[in-house]
Amino acid sequence: MLEITYNNQDIKLDRFFESLVYRYIIDTEFTVNERSILLFITRKTIGWDKLSDNIGFKEFTWNLNLSDKTIRKTINDLVDNKFIIKEASKGGKSINRDRYSNYKIGNKILSHLIDEWIDIKE
Repeated sequence: MLEITYNNQDIKLDRFFESLVYRYIIDTEFTVNERSILLFITRKTIGWDKLSDNIGFKEFTWNLNLSDKTIRKTINDLVDNKFIIKEASKGGKSINRDRYSNYKIGNKILSHLIDEWIDIKE
């Protein structure tokens, strides 16, 4: 179970919260590429009871079958719109298995859904 602190309260988010995140991503008017990347990041993070995960750039291309250019542009758009948070790349500029960035779903999505989850649970 994913544990977070929200509004100075410790909260344990359950699988129902995870389903709210997936529903939000699917029902919101994201482009197909944005939706694919958001679902992939959600699966790698919230799906494994983590807030963030180190994801190699090649993992996106292997799993989503999108071009490098499309993935870079889409990730940058999602970061600019605060739907995801991306921390600096590790492992240098070469394309190797040590190159990754830390990704997490942005507070723009999470705070909205945590409020909805709390309302439903009450």
